[in-house]
Formats: sequence, C-alpha cells, structure tokens
Amino acid sequence: MFYQIDNVLVNKDVVHSNFACDLAVCKGGCCTFEGDYGAPLQPSEVEIMRANVPLIIDIIPEEHRKVIETEGFFDDIDGELFTKSYNRCACVFCSL
Repeated sequence: MFYQIDNVLVNKDVVHSNFACDLAVCKGGCCTFEGDYGAPLQPSEVEIMRANVPLIIDIIPEEHRKVIETEGFFDDIDGELFTKSYNRCACVFCSL
C-alpha cells in the first residue's frame, strides 16, 4: 500500500517507522536537506540535547552557533518537534 504525494509513491509503512540517524550510511545527507526544519525529535531527546549543547557548542560552525544562541536549537510546530535549520539547508548541529 502506498500514499501518492505529487509524483512520488511512498510506502504506507513509513508512518509507522521512527527516524534514526545513521551518519555512516547517509554521510550527512539527512542533515542537509533543503527545508524549514531539521530532524524530527521526541520530547525526551530535546532534554538530552539541551543538557549536551554546552558540551558541543564550541565545535559547531559559527553561523549555526549564532542560531542556537539566539533562537534555540529546536522548533515546536503544532506539537511536532524538529531541530532548527540554518539558512533552510542544514541542521544547526551539522558541521559539514
């Protein structure tokens, strides 16, 4: 079974799958999609990330760091959580 989105068929099983980052496989491809938001987040992940941002903030590119420092590192869109996007093309945590 599939959903049709414009000219693309998407397997309906995708709505039952959780996002999982596998950097070794995608080599940052998921982190650099053009769009308003970065990766989807669970509320528990936001708290873990909040605790760890101070540990990694110095290795994040300056432009991305400025977004995190002025706007935070995530967006809440109608109850859905996402990492912030820098310049609509990279997750703020992306250092590629």
